[in-house]
Amino acid sequence: MANHFQYLLLVLCWCLVFIASLNEEGKLILEFRTSLIDPGNNLGSWNAMDLTPCNWNGISCNDSKIGSLTSLEELVIYSNNLTGPIPRSISKLKRLQLIRVGHNFLSGPILSEISECESLELLGLAQNRLEGLLPVQLQKLKHLNNLILWQNFLTGEIPLEIGNFTSLEMLALHDNAFTGSPPKELGKLKKLYIYTNQLNGTIPPELGNCTSAVEIDLSENGLTGVIPKELSHLPNVRNFVRKRIIKLVLRCVDSLS
Repeated sequence: MANHFQYLLLVLCWCLVFIASLNEEGKLILEFRTSLIDPGNNLGSWNAMDLTPCNWNGISCNDSKIGSLTSLEELVIYSNNLTGPIPRSISKLKRLQLIRVGHNFLSGPILSEISECESLELLGLAQNRLEGLLPVQLQKLKHLNNLILWQNFLTGEIPLEIGNFTSLEMLALHDNAFTGSPPKELGKLKKLYIYTNQLNGTIPPELGNCTSAVEIDLSENGLTGVIPKELSHLPNVRNFVRKRIIKLVLRCVDSLS
């Protein structure tokens, strides 16, 4: 009986140590992992016995805050053959500044809950199997400057709320299945890539408001009409049209030189 009691006490103590060994954000990251399939065990360093996740593969922290909920800043698990949906627990990582989970096999929608990662500056989910609409709730990300979602299965129209992103500089939505006309609200960006979609209608003259733009690519869509003269006044554009652009634009490009 005494030996049985000692065994139970030992198990209880071990469980308490196990629970206390990892800080809160580490537990959230482990919750993130449980929704994914990792056939190559690329996330094998994600160990629940560690005190923090800051030494795990793909994780970067602010060393001055290790051990607190605010320490985890970067999640970079690019090109790891991961499959599964984006877990909703990601919304609890309030201090996360960078997410790069591109070149995997993530599926399902882009969660609106990502908008709760209030410190996010870069969201990179390119080259996955994500589908559905671009959530308008992402406009709440006041620090987001790079939104990289190319080569997925995203559909619907590019939301007008894109104009509410106060810090956004680069938008990469190419190689998806977006429809409708390019919204005039895109006229704020430095880099705009919306080629190889199913966009139609005309090129909005408001793109001429992108006075700091350096690259704009609208090719391989169903756009019609003429290139607005306002675009000829963009002083810094290096790459407005490529060789892949529709014939209509090829005929008009000389007027911009």
